Amino acid sequence: QFYYSAIFFIFITYGSTSRVVFDAYACHDLGVDGQWLRSEPAIICPENDPDSLTFWWAVICTFIYPLGIPVLLWSLLILHGVPNTVKQKQERAYLSAILEHFMQQNEIPEKMTEMLQEDGHGEKTDVSREHREMVEISVISSKHLPKMDAWGTVDPYVVLRLDDVTKRTQVVYQNYEPEWGADENGVVPREIEVEIGGQTTTITVGPEDERYEQGFPVGEKFMFPLYDGVTQDLEVRCMDWDFGS
Repeated sequence: QFYYSAIFFIFITYGSTSRVVFDAYACHDLGVDGQWLRSEPAIICPENDPDSLTFWWAVICTFIYPLGIPVLLWSLLILHGVPNTVKQKQERAYLSAILEHFMQQNEIPEKMTEMLQEDGHGEKTDVSREHREMVEISVISSKHLPKMDAWGTVDPYVVLRLDDVTKRTQVVYQNYEPEWGADENGVVPREIEVEIGGQTTTITVGPEDERYEQGFPVGEKFMFPLYDGVTQDLEVRCMDWDFGS
């Protein structure tokens, strides 16, 4: 959190700090009495005394703040792939607009337009093929994650892709060994198998139940369609959240 707080502080103070720096070059000419700073008339204009500490301090601060901060912020945007993310969103919106215009111009039947629909995460999913089953995938936990943030630890989330269906978990902030599916108190419920009436049933128990430690974490659950006669590969990636990427 310190990392993001520092970036935010630099951003909101950039204008006022830069103005203070540039005030060191704004002087008022009083004729025979010389040039004096407009912001502080008791100080001689630093430009008239290049060897003074005030002059060199103004030059150094100019490179650090008015010029250096934009370069720093732009470098961070490049480092975290923000320009590429923006470009991809623009291309996706452009393609979506073309597709919508094409459907309207050619009066595509409603049944055909339903072939493309949102999966809840901004991705388009082809549902024209008939699927025989749905597979449920639970993202439970991850361990031994590397440090990713310059100031901080790592903010992991998981992306799952099966064919053209993409899902993602919530972000777990500042955690090398995250667990997904926690409740509002940060407790991850557990699933255990019990026998009821001669049949095995899976139930969810909380930490107040003595059987809690016997079960497995529930995690975040996602449903994916399985299609007939099609080989489908599941891709699972653990990502680090930064600047919303």
